[in-house]
Amino acid sequence: MKETTCWKCDICGTEYKDKKKCEQCEAGHKKKGKIVKMRHLPYTSYPSGYPDKITVKFENGVEKVYSM
Repeated sequence: MKETTCWKCDICGTEYKDKKKCEQCEAGHKKKGKIVKMRHLPYTSYPSGYPDKITVKFENGVEKVYSM
């Protein structure tokens, strides 16, 4: 029987056999973002009341749009 070791990224959960690759994965995730814009649809179109689109601005100034 052979014992193996793997490393798991705390952010995305990906498993790696190489510790350095796992550290690179964790360091590469953009973790600090702030919602700067939200779009809501009319209640008749989207009754949940939640936004269907948000814009997030990250610490490096990049903005990303996420939508349903």
